Amino acid sequence: MKNFHFILYMILGFSSILHAAEWRIDGDLDQYVGWDDNVFMRSDSDPRGVESSLIYLITPTLYLSRLSRNWDIQADVSYGYQWYFDVANGALDQSRQNYNLTTEYRTERQTFGLTGGYRRMPNRYTAAEDTGDFDSSSRTTWHVAPSWGFKLTEKDSLELSADYSENTYSTDRFRPNTNIRGKVSWARNWTERLLVSLDALYYYYKSEPTSNPFINNNLFKSDNYGGTVTVDYKLSEQWSFLGHAGAYVSDADITIPDPITNIDTTISETNVGPLADLQVKYTGELFTAALDAGVTLRPNGDRGGLRQQVTTGTRLDYNITERLTAGLDFRYYFTELATDIIDRGNRHNVDVTPTLTYALTRDWLVSASYRYRWQDRSDLIANDTADSNLVYLTVGYNWPGF
Repeated sequence: MKNFHFILYMILGFSSILHAAEWRIDGDLDQYVGWDDNVFMRSDSDPRGVESSLIYLITPTLYLSRLSRNWDIQADVSYGYQWYFDVANGALDQSRQNYNLTTEYRTERQTFGLTGGYRRMPNRYTAAEDTGDFDSSSRTTWHVAPSWGFKLTEKDSLELSADYSENTYSTDRFRPNTNIRGKVSWARNWTERLLVSLDALYYYYKSEPTSNPFINNNLFKSDNYGGTVTVDYKLSEQWSFLGHAGAYVSDADITIPDPITNIDTTISETNVGPLADLQVKYTGELFTAALDAGVTLRPNGDRGGLRQQVTTGTRLDYNITERLTAGLDFRYYFTELATDIIDRGNRHNVDVTPTLTYALTRDWLVSASYRYRWQDRSDLIANDTADSNLVYLTVGYNWPGF
């Protein structure tokens, strides 16, 4: 709650400073009803059994913005709720909260930025990226990220940025973690279409032990150093390319407590790995497509050690008529621990969602979707394969505001 108050005070503080400025307020309301044949993503051999349920979800979001020549500020507030009617004891009836603030101040040669956010979501929505567990727990994340940019010449610029975040969980089966990131970038606009930057990266990660006696409660820390080259190229009016490639060095320490002797043992290890991200986009009159692939380091709620995750995805949209659009979203994740200190189990996740969307009016949308999820997990916690089928209808309203 204190983190929510922190974000609220930031919003109120900026609002009082700019109370005389013109603000824009708008919002949207999304409602979702569906049926999932395996809500907990359990395998057929799981003794707890596979559970299906009818689902209803409602999410209102309010946007507040003020844009000017030198100073922009934007905030959004979202508080939704989900009901799983066939799950015993309302185990999955949970809130979905998201609060964000972004502000940027510009002078002739400098840019000062600040973003902050607080998010509390059911853990199942980030399971593929984080724990791999589609249970009834929730994850709370808050972060603050300042940045500073300086224009060196007409073509060259320098940027410094940082990001501090904390992740906590509603269950002691998962480990809270702290993440501190820093980045220094030098960028050059070689042409109107080509920008290249050199990036120096730092990432500090700490995973805390929990009070659960059935979990190996070691303290994990790592200092990670990396460098990448980023290329942003607009090939044509339809095609664009954004990508970076590089590598990281990870110095990791794990502290193992001994409850008998009360003497801690620390094991250290150094690893080297790749960093990469690729995004290719095509925007046509009727058809749009986006392809992305990458390798990155991510925090780890269930095991403690830092994760290395490979991802790839595709988003396709085709305007059948002025009001009717067909879409396809595909995501694949391969996740393993980035260190040998802890068991290097791995996990594969696939997520495929075709959607058909119809614009009833300019402000009202209705869409019908089918979602298929598949997970193959092999580690000390689980060794199984599961999938689920979800069919749902979404009704969205965009409030134009004032």
